[in-house]
Order: sequence, then C-alpha cells, then structure tokens
Amino acid sequence: TILMPGDHSELSLTFYSGNTYRIIMKSAETAGDVSFLIKDSNSKPLFKSNPLDNSDFYDFTSESTQQLTIEMMAAENTAEDESSPSQCVVVLVGQKE
Repeated sequence: TILMPGDHSELSLTFYSGNTYRIIMKSAETAGDVSFLIKDSNSKPLFKSNPLDNSDFYDFTSESTQQLTIEMMAAENTAEDESSPSQCVVVLVGQKE
C-alpha cells in the first residue's frame, strides 16, 4: 500500500490453528518511520513494531483459527521536513515449517 505522512491502512487476514507464521513488514528506509500493529478480532494488540529497534517481523503459532488485523501507520511530518514523500509499505505473510 502507499501511505502519505500521517496515514494508516489496515489489512485483515485469517490464520489457521496449529500453523506457525511469520509476518514481515517493510517500507523504504529513506521514506520515514512506519510502525505496525497486529491485533486480534477484539482489537487486543499482539505485536507493535518499534522503528528504533528495527522490529519488522513477528513470528507466532496460531492457537486457534482466527482473523488478525495488521495496521500500518506512517509518521506525521516533522516541522523541519514538510515535504515527506509517500511511502510504499509491503506486508509479507509466510507459513514456517
């Protein structure tokens, strides 16, 4: 997806019981900070990225078949940089064996 400064986008996916998954979230390093929040169907946070420690993936085993929402949030413009470009954000989901 493409995010402008201050924008957010959500993606809902189904994960099946007993499977182990890795969710990877990436954006261009020069485009500014993008944070990611993974939450369950009750909006309970399961994982929140921290741009300072490069936590751009989340591994987990699904205990039950469930729908999770991945929310991607682009940082607001700073006072020094009002010309922040749009950001391309990619989410990859894979099953681990």
